[in-house]
Amino acid sequence: MRPRHILSLLFVLLFVQASGQTPVAWREKMILPSGDTIQLDTLSIIPSTFTLYNGQTKLDTTDYELLPAESRLILKPGAPRDSLRVRYVVYPVLFTKTYTHKDQERFTSKPDNRTNPFLYRPGDEKADDPFGTGALTKSGSLSRGIVFGNNRDVSVNSSLNLQMSGKLTENLDLTMAATDDNLPVQPDGTTQQLQEFDRVYIQLSGNGMKMIAGDFYVTRPNSYFMNFNKRGQGVNASYLTPLGGTKDKPGQLNVSGAIAISKGKFSRNILQGVEGNQGPYRLHGAENELFIVVLSGTEKVYIDGRLLIRGQENDYIIDYNTAQVTFTARQLITKDKRIEVEFQYADRNYARSMIYTGLDYRREGWQTWFHAFSEQDNKNQPLQQTLTSENKLRMAEVGDSLYKAVVPGVDSVAFSGDLVLYKKIDTLAGSVLYNDVYVYSTNPDSAHYRLSFSYTGLYGGNYIQVSSSANGKTFRWIAPQNGIPQGDHEPVILLITPKRKQMVVLGTKKEMRFGLLNSEFAYTRNDLNTFSPFNSTDDHGYGGKLNIESGYAVSDSLSLVVETHYELVSRYFSPIERYRSVEFERDWNLGWGSANRLPASGQHLGGVTLNLKKLKSANRISYGWSMFREGEFMNGVKNDVAGSWNYRRFGAVAHVSLLQTSGQNRNTTFLRHTAT
Repeated sequence: MRPRHILSLLFVLLFVQASGQTPVAWREKMILPSGDTIQLDTLSIIPSTFTLYNGQTKLDTTDYELLPAESRLILKPGAPRDSLRVRYVVYPVLFTKTYTHKDQERFTSKPDNRTNPFLYRPGDEKADDPFGTGALTKSGSLSRGIVFGNNRDVSVNSSLNLQMSGKLTENLDLTMAATDDNLPVQPDGTTQQLQEFDRVYIQLSGNGMKMIAGDFYVTRPNSYFMNFNKRGQGVNASYLTPLGGTKDKPGQLNVSGAIAISKGKFSRNILQGVEGNQGPYRLHGAENELFIVVLSGTEKVYIDGRLLIRGQENDYIIDYNTAQVTFTARQLITKDKRIEVEFQYADRNYARSMIYTGLDYRREGWQTWFHAFSEQDNKNQPLQQTLTSENKLRMAEVGDSLYKAVVPGVDSVAFSGDLVLYKKIDTLAGSVLYNDVYVYSTNPDSAHYRLSFSYTGLYGGNYIQVSSSANGKTFRWIAPQNGIPQGDHEPVILLITPKRKQMVVLGTKKEMRFGLLNSEFAYTRNDLNTFSPFNSTDDHGYGGKLNIESGYAVSDSLSLVVETHYELVSRYFSPIERYRSVEFERDWNLGWGSANRLPASGQHLGGVTLNLKKLKSANRISYGWSMFREGEFMNGVKNDVAGSWNYRRFGAVAHVSLLQTSGQNRNTTFLRHTAT
């Protein structure tokens, strides 16, 4: 027995003697020996308390040998081996077990290798994984590069791409990704928020729970009216748990939510193609911003209603930094192409937050859902514009007339040859005297005004841009004609107002006796200027949708499905993103390119569709009647006939629609047909 074992035994004996009590934790068990040596316990046995019985007969020590420190029993030859029963008391420790803080072999000297006895060296099995992440799979890359040339300075770029996945515990999975691209700023580029390309997140999942912290996407939930594809930076979590239902078919409740800083703002652009010009075509923001950064992966590009695929070998490529789209040879652009682009771009006017919550419950034959979304600018935290008290007062006065949220862009400064400066004069055009007209000048005595011009659209301003040798853009004043401005710029600064958009939907889907009932109600709030209390009556909107689908057996080989639908949205209903088909406006002859227009009145959309299908085949025919009404502006009726037929190796597909509209300059007939 080693010295430390003797010390432990003496300590236990002294403790028992000092307490004045004898051990009373008796242990008694039956044993069925399969060999001569039997392991009785995991703790050391007190020898004086050990007794071995064969039935009711107590055996003598000549029949066995006890190793109390190791808690082992050795049966001698000729000893009984059935109906054995032991009774004993144990110490609180196992004296034969080695207790060490560190392995002695790792810091003691060896005869063939002199080592420092006071230096701890970790084993080789942990040298490659010092952080103990053996259950995680790690991969990635790190690169550094230098760019230089005869017409540019030296710049350094770097790239980090790291992924990690695996199990933290038996029921908890970890997924982590970190992407950091430090892109060099080219001379003709922009310095706007290049970190929008980076993505860093950690995901934990297990037992129906999933949580993402960092950068993430929030996509369209189970809803008709609510549609969005948002990028955020914060926390996104969901939890799926059984609730209700039956034992064989339990119900499921899915709870989800997200709180984040919104990294993008939605915009929908209608591009006019130029004959033979594949691009690039520049995109602009929702506030007509010309220089924006598109968030990577958020764009959807359509031509003639068909979604395109990104890639040099596919349909288009996009430069996210300069917001330019270029089409490949697979998509030849003409003036008749209908090009639409939907995307999210980095909006740096205000700090923007996003909150989303959703409840989705489903069980056999029934489903219901509730979703709420809110995205708002923090009006007290502007980023790219400095708001004075006068600026805030001006925005509070204009209400929703955002084009009036302008302040003078004239600043009086001392003369400098490095600046583009103007002088102020009065001029006579015809018989009208115009005051405070600014003219570009290099005269140190009069050039004391620095101007900031904003684009106001054609015939919206009194200045136009002209060519000049000055170090910057210069503008020239043009006299109005009959009080109508003839230019497209004005020395004013357009203030961007803080906005808020919210939406709540409540829907249900239930199998009824007459068929499947699907309904949803939506409420929206779109505040274009949270600084102003005026013009708030047009902030609120609502919408509703009802679908009923019923099936009937016409014969043993034919089935008929009848679908009835009705949709109503108010005039000021403002969805987060487009929820109808991409060519809805063209399908109803509202005018292609009018996707961003404000409706003249509430909209009503309804119809009935009859689908007759032959069982166990692809042969079918359908007829649909639908109507669309928007007050006095538009009243349309459409008839659709579609069908498909297959026989052996032959097949045919056809679709014919006839649209008749009436309203304000919309008395038209639109016939479309296609067959294959």
